[in-house]
Amino acid sequence: MSPAPLDFEAFIRDCAAQRTLYADMLELARRQDALIGSGDLDGLLELVAKKQSLLHRVSSLDARSAAFRAVWKERRGELPAGAVERVEAAAAGVEETLRRLVEQEKNSSALAEQERVRRHPEMKQGATAKRALGAYVVRPAAPGDPRFVDKTQ
Repeated sequence: MSPAPLDFEAFIRDCAAQRTLYADMLELARRQDALIGSGDLDGLLELVAKKQSLLHRVSSLDARSAAFRAVWKERRGELPAGAVERVEAAAAGVEETLRRLVEQEKNSSALAEQERVRRHPEMKQGATAKRALGAYVVRPAAPGDPRFVDKTQ
């Protein structure tokens, strides 16, 4: 019994969908830089949630095309003329978009680290100020403890 024919058209469609998702993630990564620079933590959280959703969709596509990729090298000769080039072009497009995304994410990580270093003194000063103010806050007395010293006795 011969193996089922390779569904290269489905693989090409999955590659196109992956490329689109990675391009969307790349756009989000670029927007992320502006949010990092402005310190918009709520915006960053929303953006990360969107990226996670896109990653979940990419993961589903990846799982769906895993069987094709597993047998690709051994069975590529079975494809009709021109199909091999189309499959390779689709895969190369995904790889290129993913490469740009990884590069952008590295740049964003470096920017986030620069912002962390830049804001560290501000954050440390804020934490120190809170501790200093805390030293002056009157805390309620424990039940049974006198709040005031009776100086008349």
